[in-house]
Amino acid sequence: MEIRLHPKSLAMFLAAVTMALGVLNLLSCIPVFMGTGYPFGSFNFDYENNIPTLFSTLLLCFCATLAFFIARSKKSERLLFLQWLGIAAAFLFLGIDESTSLHERLTEPVRNAVGTGAIFYYAWVIPYAVLLAVFVAIYLRFFFRLPPETRKWVAIGAVLYVGGGIGLELPGGAWYELHGKDAVFYLLATFEELLEMTGCILFIYAFSSYIDRHIPDFKIRITSL
Repeated sequence: MEIRLHPKSLAMFLAAVTMALGVLNLLSCIPVFMGTGYPFGSFNFDYENNIPTLFSTLLLCFCATLAFFIARSKKSERLLFLQWLGIAAAFLFLGIDESTSLHERLTEPVRNAVGTGAIFYYAWVIPYAVLLAVFVAIYLRFFFRLPPETRKWVAIGAVLYVGGGIGLELPGGAWYELHGKDAVFYLLATFEELLEMTGCILFIYAFSSYIDRHIPDFKIRITSL
């Protein structure tokens, strides 16, 4: 049996799932929009340990898996092998973070230590922004050596993912500090998660297209030997 994954079809399927989850998330917020109660938890983007969280975790782990496969193909080029392995490890960390809400557990300790508020109400963005800056500095040369098509989609994916994960978290925290979890807050949370999911899908498209174009002999085989 042979299973084929076409990068564009895969990305379109994942985008359709993302859109469906976005609609279900908005439907879960109807009690908030009507001023009659709280969101339903199973599909709400602001809640943890639910279906959107699982989907986001799977997207990140899929990114890690694809990067790992690319790393395996670069074993003869030690530097490239380590660089792709580092990318796989970064996405795996993000997947674990997504499923365990590790970053949110840092908010209170960092806020108490630094005394932040307003746009830095969610203080976890500070250490994560530092980690991001270090990662970018390490991988900048690697990024510009990627094939143009791969570089384009990685760049767009990174802008969307970081723009959602950190960019919208800043105004979201400031709004929450002033107004609590009202309709505007849940709309900001919706856009934040949609941007993160879309960024992950573009990473998946970039990596799977890279495998398709630059690792033509790539195969997965299950064997007892």
